[in-house]
Amino acid sequence: MKIIVLLGVFVLGRHLFAKWCRRRDIEAATQPPPSTSSHINETPMTSTSSSTHRWEYNVFLSFRGEDTRHSFTDHLYNALCDKGIYTFMDDKLRRGEIISEELLKTIKRSMISVVVISENYASSKWCLEELVWILECWKNLGQLVLPVFYGIDPSEVRKQEGKLGVQLAEHEKNLKIEKGKVQIWRAALKEVGSLSGFHFDNDCPESKFIQRLIEWISNTTLNRTRLFVAKYPIGVDSHATKIEEHLNIESNDIRMVAIHGLGGIGKTTIAKAVYNKIVGGFEGSLFLENVKERSRTNDGIIQLQEILLSNILRDGNLKVDNISRGINVIKERLCHKRVLLVLDDVDEQKHIENLLGKCDWLTPGSRILITTRDKDVLNTLEQDLLIYEIDEMDQSEACELFSLYAFQKNEPEEAYLQLTNQIINYANGLPLALKIIGSDLRRKSLSQWESALEKYKKIPNKEILKVLEMSYEGLDQSEKDIFLDIAFFFIGKNKDDVVNILKACHLFPNYGIPKLIDKCLITIDHWGNLSMHNLLQQMGEEIVQRESPHVLGERTRLRDYADACTVLTGNTGTNKIRGLMLYPPKPVTLKLHAQAFKKMQTIKFLIVKNVHIHGCLEYLPNSIVLLDLANCSVSLPSDYCPQQLVYCNMPHSNIRIHKLFKQVLHFENLKGINLGGCEYIQKLPKLWAPNLEKLNLSYCTNLVEIHELAGFADKLKILNLSGCKKLRALPRRLKFKSLERFYLSSCESIEELPELCAPNLERLRLSSCKNLVKVHESIGLLDKLVDWDLKDCGKLQTLPRRLQLKSLQCFTLSHCTSLENFPDIDTEMKCLLLLYIEGSGTRELPSSRYTSLERNFLDSIYKFQNITFLGISTNLPRPSCNSFDGCVGYSFPQLNTLNLFGENVTELDFLEFDCFPALTCLVLQNTSTITISESFIKFTTLIALDIFDCKHFEEIQGLPQSLIHLNARNCPSWNRKSSNKILCQVIAKKIVKWKQVGESQGVLADRVHEGERNQLHSDESSPSLYHSTGYFQAPGFEIPDEFNHQNDGNSTSFLVGRNSRCIPLAVCVAFGPTNESYQLEVDFVVNGCLEIKHSELYLIRSESCHLLFISNPMSKWEEKLRDSNLSKQSHFEVICRIKMYNAFSYGEPTDPTTIPKKLGVLVECICCPHKSSVPDSLPLLPLFPTSCNEGDSVHAIAMETTNTTGFEYDLKGFHGDLNMSLSVPIDPEVHPLIPLPYSSNMDHEAFETVSDLGHLKDFRNDGYDLSLSLNDLDARKRATSGP
Repeated sequence: MKIIVLLGVFVLGRHLFAKWCRRRDIEAATQPPPSTSSHINETPMTSTSSSTHRWEYNVFLSFRGEDTRHSFTDHLYNALCDKGIYTFMDDKLRRGEIISEELLKTIKRSMISVVVISENYASSKWCLEELVWILECWKNLGQLVLPVFYGIDPSEVRKQEGKLGVQLAEHEKNLKIEKGKVQIWRAALKEVGSLSGFHFDNDCPESKFIQRLIEWISNTTLNRTRLFVAKYPIGVDSHATKIEEHLNIESNDIRMVAIHGLGGIGKTTIAKAVYNKIVGGFEGSLFLENVKERSRTNDGIIQLQEILLSNILRDGNLKVDNISRGINVIKERLCHKRVLLVLDDVDEQKHIENLLGKCDWLTPGSRILITTRDKDVLNTLEQDLLIYEIDEMDQSEACELFSLYAFQKNEPEEAYLQLTNQIINYANGLPLALKIIGSDLRRKSLSQWESALEKYKKIPNKEILKVLEMSYEGLDQSEKDIFLDIAFFFIGKNKDDVVNILKACHLFPNYGIPKLIDKCLITIDHWGNLSMHNLLQQMGEEIVQRESPHVLGERTRLRDYADACTVLTGNTGTNKIRGLMLYPPKPVTLKLHAQAFKKMQTIKFLIVKNVHIHGCLEYLPNSIVLLDLANCSVSLPSDYCPQQLVYCNMPHSNIRIHKLFKQVLHFENLKGINLGGCEYIQKLPKLWAPNLEKLNLSYCTNLVEIHELAGFADKLKILNLSGCKKLRALPRRLKFKSLERFYLSSCESIEELPELCAPNLERLRLSSCKNLVKVHESIGLLDKLVDWDLKDCGKLQTLPRRLQLKSLQCFTLSHCTSLENFPDIDTEMKCLLLLYIEGSGTRELPSSRYTSLERNFLDSIYKFQNITFLGISTNLPRPSCNSFDGCVGYSFPQLNTLNLFGENVTELDFLEFDCFPALTCLVLQNTSTITISESFIKFTTLIALDIFDCKHFEEIQGLPQSLIHLNARNCPSWNRKSSNKILCQVIAKKIVKWKQVGESQGVLADRVHEGERNQLHSDESSPSLYHSTGYFQAPGFEIPDEFNHQNDGNSTSFLVGRNSRCIPLAVCVAFGPTNESYQLEVDFVVNGCLEIKHSELYLIRSESCHLLFISNPMSKWEEKLRDSNLSKQSHFEVICRIKMYNAFSYGEPTDPTTIPKKLGVLVECICCPHKSSVPDSLPLLPLFPTSCNEGDSVHAIAMETTNTTGFEYDLKGFHGDLNMSLSVPIDPEVHPLIPLPYSSNMDHEAFETVSDLGHLKDFRNDGYDLSLSLNDLDARKRATSGP
C-alpha cells in the first residue's frame, strides 16, 4: 500500500509538471516584452532600448494578404532574399484575430518589421493585432519599424479617414470584439502613421521603389549587425558590463568613455563587446576601426569622414572634398541624431578632432567610446571624459584563454601543465601573447613546446612585437632613450632617483616619463618604483640588438651577462656604449681587462653585481652618472674624477671615501651615496656636495667620528648611521634644513643625542643605543616628527621634560628599563596612534604594582584619545565611571590593538567594552593572567586574540562571535577541556551563521538553478559569506566530533557533488609538541589536481599538543565544480604539509615528530549525507518569493522518513497544497516515473514555478532524498483575507 501511494505521488507529479510546462511555454510566447523605464520617442523608427536581443530574422513582413500577397509584397520578399537579407513572410492565408504563438515569437526575433499598409489593411483583425505586437517590440526590444504606405496616404492612417476609417467603424459595431480592443488598434494605427517611412502612390515604377526600400534595409541591417568579438572572449564580458555602466545609456546626457591600456591588452575586443550590447538604442551607430592607421594621409582621413556620414545617414552618395569641410558637414548633418560612435586605436588628439571637431555638437543621449594607448590624447578634449583602465589578465583567465587556443579546452593537459605555467608567466597576462603563442603551440609535442619557450625568451614573436612597437614608434628620440634606459637598467628603481640620473643625461625625464606612462609603456607602483611589462622589456632588448646584431661593442646598451662579460674581458667596447650591466645569476669571480673601460668614453651607467672582480682597473671614465659597484674589492683608479656622478652605490667595498671624493673638488651633481658596510671608513671627511640628498654609512663598524657636515647638510633628506658601533662623536649641534629621516639604531657607543635642529624631520630611530643616557631638549620641539623609536635603550634616563610633538603618531619606549620619568604631554599632541611602553622602568611603589614610569605615564595616558595601538606592562586603572558616555576622558574610543606584556598584568577586570568599543586585537604575553571571563563575549568587535607564554593561564570562559583568530601557545596551565569546549561552540556557531547567510542569499545548491548560481557567485556584494575565514590554534589534542571526516595522519578525502552546499569548509589539525617553528601549507586537491593552497600559516614552537582550526569559504572550489567538464561528483583531498622555517629560509627537512597526528574536515559532502554535522538552522523555503505568507506554514502538511519501512501521512484539511519530503533509495525502474526538470544523473537539482492550483511548485531528487511541494490555495486565501 505504501509503495502504491508513493508511486501515485510520482505519477501525479509527472502529470502536473507536464501540464505546467505546456502552460509556461504559452505564457512565455504571449507575454509582451517588459517596458523600459525611460523611453525617448525622438525618432519615429528606432527604439532607445539597450536590449542585447539576438535577431533570428533581418526582416519581418506584415501585410494584408488579399491586397499585396501576390503583387508588391511578393516582389519585395524576393528582392530581399536576392540581396541575402533573411526575411520572414507568412505565406498562409489567415482569418480571424488569434495570432499563433510561433508568429509572435518570430516578430520578437526580427530586427526590422516592414509594415505594408494598404487600403484594406485595417479590415483585418489579424493585421491589427500583429501591428500592436510589432509596436510593443519596437518600444521594448530595440527593433526598427518601417511603414510602407502602399496606395494610401500616411495622413489617412494618422487621422483614420477614408476607407480605413470606415473599416475601423465596422469593427466597433462588431459585438464579438471585446470592449476597448478597437481603441488599441486606433492608437497603433495613429502611431505607425506618425513614423517616417516610404509612400508608394504610383508616381514611379514599382521596381525602383522596391530598390530604394532594399537599399535602406540593406544599410540598416548592416549598421545594426553585431560585430564579431573574439573566438574566445575570456574576461571580456565583465569589462564590457562595467563600461556599459559608465556609459549609462538610460541617461539623456552626453557621455564619452575612453578605454586605455597596453597594446594587445584587448581594448578593441572589449569595445566591440560594448558596442554589441548597446547598439540597438541609437539613431545611428558606427564602429570605426584602426583610426590611427587609416589617418596617416589626408585621403585616409577624408575616407573616414565619408564612412562616418554614409553609415549614420544611410546615404552612400555623400562625398567630402577636404578635411575641414568634412568636419563641418559631420557637425551639421549629425547634430540632431543620437549616435553611438566608437573610435578605435586613437593616438593623437587630431584623430578625434578630424571626425568630431570640438565634440560640442553632440546630441543629448549620444555616446562616444574611444580606445587608445596614449592617455595624453584625451587631455585636450573639452567634453568630460571617463577613462577606463584595462589591466593584464589574472592567472586564472590567462590559463583558460591560453588553454582554449592550445588545447581547445579550458584547462591544460596534465603533461603540459608545467610548461603552460611558464608560458603564462612569460605572457604576463597579455591576451595577444596568449592567443598567438597558444595557437602556435597547438598540437605540438612536449619537446617542441620546450624549444619554442626557449626561443620566445631569446627572440620575441614578430606578431607580438609589431603590436607592442607601435607605441614606441610614436616617441621622439629623447623619449626613446628614456624608455630603453629604463628597460635595461631601472626596472624596480625609485622614480625620483631615476629622474635625477636621466636629468644629468639631458633627457628631460620630468616630461618624458609621464608620457611613457600615458602610453602604457611603463608604470609606477604603490611605492614609487618603475615597472614595465616583461614583453615590453624584451621589445627594448630587441630594438637595441638591431643596432648591431653581430658586434656587441657597437650596441648602446648591454645587460645580458654573457654579452657584457665578452666585451669587458675582451676589451671590445666602443664610445657607442651608453650603459653596461654585469649581473650573473650566481656569484662569480671575474678578471676584467685592465683597460676594459678605456674605449667607453661616453658611458653613463655602470652596474656590477654578484661579481668579485679580480685584478685591477687602470681606467674608469669620468662620464659615469651612475656607479653601482656593490662588494667591490679592487681599488678605483687614482685619476678617476667622478664630478658627473649622481649616485654612488658601493656598499661593502674596500673603498676609502677621502680618495673617492677628494676635498678639493666640488660634486654639484651628487644626489646619493651608499657606502654601507664599508669597514675601511673611519672618519667622514669634508665633502662639498651641495645637492646631496641621501647619505648611507650604516654598519661602517670602524667609523668613529663625524666632524663636519656643512658641505652637504642643506639638502640632505636621509642620513643613515645605524650599526656604527664605534661612533662616539657627533657634532655638538646638528643642523639640517631638509632632513626627513635620521637613523642611529644600534650605535652602541653614543651616550648623548646632541641638539638637533631639523624642522622637517619625520622619523628618528634610536633603538638599541645601549649606552644612550640623555636626549637633548630640542627633540621635544620637532613638530613634524611622526615616528620616534627608543626601544631597548636600557641606560636611557633623561627625555625632554616636555613633548610638543604635535605630528607624532608612533612612540616606542619598550624596555627602556632605566627611564623613570615620563615627559609632560602637550595638549597639541593629538595625533599619537601607536604607543609602546611595555617593559620600561624598574622600580615599584610599595602600594602598587605600577613602575614609577608607568605611574607617571598613567596620569597622561587618557589624553591620547586617538590612540589605536597600546603596548603596556601593567593593568590599566579602571575608569571612574560605569557608562561610556560618562567616560569621555577615561576611555580609548579608537583603540583597536592592546598588547599587555609582563607579570605585572594580573587581572583583566579593567577591560570593559564600554571603555574599549573599537578593540579588535588583544595580545597577552608573559602575563600573570589566569582566565578570560565570560563577560568577554561583549567585545563584539574583537577579531584576534593571542595568548603567548602565559604560565598561569588556565581557561577561556567566553569568546565573542566576531572572533576569527585565536593563537594560544606555551601556556602549560591551559585547561583543555573547558577552553576547547568554548572553541568548539564558537566554531559551531560560525558555521550556523554562515549557513544562515547562505540561505538568505539563496546560494544553497539544492535550492538554486545552475545559471542562478553563476550569477550569484559573480556578485561581489556578499563578503560576509565569501570572505569569512577563521584561524584557531590552541593547546589540545582532540578533534571535535563536529568534523565529519577525520583521519589519522596529515590527510583526508571525501566526495563533493557539483551542487553541494555552499557553506565554508573547516579544517582541524592536531599536532604534537615541538621545539621548532614551522610554516604550514594546507592544500586542497580536486580530482588529483592542486586547486587551492593556503601557505600563510605558521606554527610556532610549543611545549604542548595543540589544535589548529582553519575555515575557508567554498566559493573558489565551486568555480571548478561549475565547470561542465567535471563529473557529477568530485574527489577532494585535504593535505597538511609542514616545512621548517625561520626568518630567512623555507623548505628545510621536516622533523618527523611534528607531522600532524590527526586531521579532520567539516564539509557538506555526498559520501556521508546522513551524517552531516551542519545543523539546519533555517526552514526549507523557496528561493524566490511567492504569494504565500509566513502564516501559511501553519497549514502546511509535511511528511518525512529516513527509511523504506513506512511513513506517516495526514491529508486532513488539504485544499491543493502538499509539502512532502521522502528519503528512500530510488530504484532505477522507478526513475522514469519521476518528473525531473533536468537529466536524472544529477546530485541535487531545483526549479521554481508560478504558484498555482494543481501546478508543481518544488521538486528535488538526489538519489536518496525526494521532496515534492504543492501550494495550499485555501491557506493562501485565508492568510491574505485575514480573520
